[in-house]
Amino acid sequence: MTETGTFSDENGTVFFSNVVNLVFNKLEATKLQQLKLLAQNAKLLVIVKDNNGKFWMVGNERGAVATSSTAESGTSFGDRNGFSIELTGLAPDTMYEVTVAES
Repeated sequence: MTETGTFSDENGTVFFSNVVNLVFNKLEATKLQQLKLLAQNAKLLVIVKDNNGKFWMVGNERGAVATSSTAESGTSFGDRNGFSIELTGLAPDTMYEVTVAES
C-alpha cells in the first residue's frame, strides 16, 4: 500500500492517491474469474492491514478501482506463477486508520 499526496499552490488543491497491490500465487482459472469480477466494480472499499498490525481504509470517499493487473506463468521452476492486481483510490484527505473492535 502506498499513499501519495499531490499539492498545487497555483490551483489551491490537495488530494491523495492510494494504491494497493495484491499478489496471489498460483495462476488458476477460478482466481482469474474472481479478478475479473473485482475489476468490474467501480467503487471498492479496501481495508489493508500493515506490518505494524494497523488497519487502513482505501476508497473511503469515492471508492477504489482496479487500475492494472498482471498474470505470470513463469518459464522455470524458480519463476513466479500467479497474478497481481492494483487498486487505486483518490481522496481529498489521507487514508483513514480503522479501529478493530475486539470481542
